[in-house]
Amino acid sequence: MKKIKILYIEDELAAANDLKLILEAENTEGYTIEMEIETDFTVGLANIKKYSYNIVILDLCDKNNGDGDRSGNDILDEIQNI
Repeated sequence: MKKIKILYIEDELAAANDLKLILEAENTEGYTIEMEIETDFTVGLANIKKYSYNIVILDLCDKNNGDGDRSGNDILDEIQNI
């Protein structure tokens, strides 16, 4: 069976786990879904550079950094330059 590998960078673990449970229960046209959750934006970016993912789901703001945070946007900018 083929796998779709997803990285979900999300600082709210409960929300990420909910989505993981839903997606990993799916089997679509012979594909299974494997989702990795990363709550640390810096580690998430390092994983993008180190491992291969089919899909990256990216929270744009890290609530731990306060209003106006651009952690997710910074990662998106960097991904586009890889």
